[in-house]
Amino acid sequence: GIQRAINVIFIVMKNFGLIVLALLMLFSRASSQEVFNGVVYEYGTNSVVPYAMVYVKGKEIGIICDQNGKFSLESNKIFASDSIIITSLGYSKELIAVNDWKNGENIFIKINPLQINEAMITANRTKNRKIGITGAGIKMLYIPLFMKQELAKNDLLGREIGVALKIKDDCYVKKLNFFIAINKYDNIKLRALFYDILDGKPANLIVDKDIIFDVDKKNGWYSLDLTEYNIYLEKGKQIAVTLMTLDETNRNEFYIYGRLLKQPGLFRRDRALGEWRSSNGGMVLYLDVQH
Repeated sequence: GIQRAINVIFIVMKNFGLIVLALLMLFSRASSQEVFNGVVYEYGTNSVVPYAMVYVKGKEIGIICDQNGKFSLESNKIFASDSIIITSLGYSKELIAVNDWKNGENIFIKINPLQINEAMITANRTKNRKIGITGAGIKMLYIPLFMKQELAKNDLLGREIGVALKIKDDCYVKKLNFFIAINKYDNIKLRALFYDILDGKPANLIVDKDIIFDVDKKNGWYSLDLTEYNIYLEKGKQIAVTLMTLDETNRNEFYIYGRLLKQPGLFRRDRALGEWRSSNGGMVLYLDVQH
C-alpha cells in the first residue's frame, strides 16, 4: 500500500513537472526577444521595394525597410499568435504568421491595380484655395523632426510629424507646402503621407501613392508639386498630413516652424509605425487645392 502511494505521488509530480515545463517553454516563446528580417521585392519584376513597411497586425510595432528593401524587426512584444504585415504605398499587403516566419527569406508584394477616382470637378467652375497654416508662425516655436541631443539613436528611420487639416470642399491637391526653420542636412529624404483621423489621432492611410522627395533647402518655404499623384479629398473629412523621414546616412537637425493653438492638431511618433502622440498646436504646413 505504501509503495503504491509512493508510485502515485511520483506520477503526479512527474506530470506536474511536465506541465510546468510546458508552461515555461510557452512563456519563453511569448516573451523572448524576437528578430524578424528579410528583403522585400516586387512580385513579377524581382525589383527591391525601397522603404516598404513591416509591422505587427493590430499592434503599434513596426519598421521601415532601407533603400535596398532590407529590414530587421526586433521586439519582445511579438508573440507566437501574431502575424506580420509587409506592404508599401501602392502595393497589396502580404501577411505572414509568426509561426510560419523564416528569417532571411525574400518577401514578394504585388502592385495594387491602378484605381481612378471618378469624382469630377468642372474646369470652368474651379476655385483655388489653401488648407492649413499659411503664416510663418512664431519664429521661436520649432517642431523638431530631429534634435541634436538624440542623433545618437539608431531608430530614427520612419519617424513622423504632422498636422490635422479640415477639408471643407471636395478638392484635388496641387501642392504641399511647409516652412523650414532649420535644416542642417545637405539633403534629407522625406515621405508625405495622408491619413484619416480616428479618436483624435492619425489612423488609416487614405492616399495610396508613395510620395518620396528630397529637401536640400536650408530654411523658408518648401513647395512640392503633387499634381501627378491625382490626390482627391472629400468634403467634410478631417485628415492628417505627415512627413516621414527616410534618411539613413546623415544625422543632423531638422525643424519646421509651429503655431500655438488651443485645440489638438499636432502629431508625432518617434518610432517607425509606432504610437502616435498628439498635442495642442499646429505645424506651418498647408495644401494648395482646387475645388
